[in-house]
Amino acid sequence: MWYLILKDFRANWLFQLISLLMITGLCLLTIGGMLDDGGQILIVIYLAIVISACSLTSLVFIKSDEYHGTESVFVSLPVARKQIVVARYITSLIQILLVLTCCYLATKFGSVLQERYNDPVLKVLYLPVVWAALLVFSLLLKSFSYPAYFKYGLERGMAILAAIHFGILTLGVLIHWMFGKSSIQIAYIQYFLEWLSQQNGLIIIGSVSTLALLCWVTSLKLSCKFYKTRDL
Repeated sequence: MWYLILKDFRANWLFQLISLLMITGLCLLTIGGMLDDGGQILIVIYLAIVISACSLTSLVFIKSDEYHGTESVFVSLPVARKQIVVARYITSLIQILLVLTCCYLATKFGSVLQERYNDPVLKVLYLPVVWAALLVFSLLLKSFSYPAYFKYGLERGMAILAAIHFGILTLGVLIHWMFGKSSIQIAYIQYFLEWLSQQNGLIIIGSVSTLALLCWVTSLKLSCKFYKTRDL
């Protein structure tokens, strides 16, 4: 199974590198564009961009496999379909971690460039619990979208994934439009962020990660079941 994972990164390293550079650049531009004179940032929209980047970058390998007909070649070899599915899930996890790392570094570098490293809002983005939550949420998105991909193929799977991403971005814009200008709502958000920073991060991360892991395993089993009966 591990050679399936290595195959993806060896064959598509250039596409992966370009996508990571584009995501890093987008994060830098977002940090620079969304910091105003008061040092506030549209944090909901920024986090939505990070989550969408985590989900979309894994499509590079899937699209490449479909274009080159890799799946048809694999099913003619002594490779179990379950191994193909598990390898895809592990590859996606690695890609999500790479994207989050790039976004985290871009966030810190962008704040230094804007001379806002100690900005109160940006400090929230430095908390490990925030990036752990992004990881968990990205895994949950994959848990919902991958069974559709392995059952219906790339086109329907992408349509479902695109609908989910559109909903996330729309929700982020609506939240900012409805509450972004309200001082009361901003106070509530700041209070919640302060409360979050005072909690035991290990307990929060552990609880949410356990839930995400259960969803991930359930999604993997469904994907294996669907892929075994799918015509290639």
